[in-house]
Amino acid sequence: MSKNNYFSEFNLVDEGEYWETCDEKLLEQKFKEYGNLIESFSLAIETTPVNECESYEKYLKRILKMIDKNRKKN
Repeated sequence: MSKNNYFSEFNLVDEGEYWETCDEKLLEQKFKEYGNLIESFSLAIETTPVNECESYEKYLKRILKMIDKNRKKN
């Protein structure tokens, strides 16, 4: 039998916080938040053209600023 410890450096990250809390309502809230963020990003990509001579990095930063600004309004 192998004595290797394959999980010695394993680190679980639960962005839904369910592992730590067992709170299903919190998990549902996190799913909604991430779903809304994905929807916002998709809509921004579909409706915001890249400016002439704008790098993709600057374009994505501009979109993220727009999304952040809209999230703070709501």
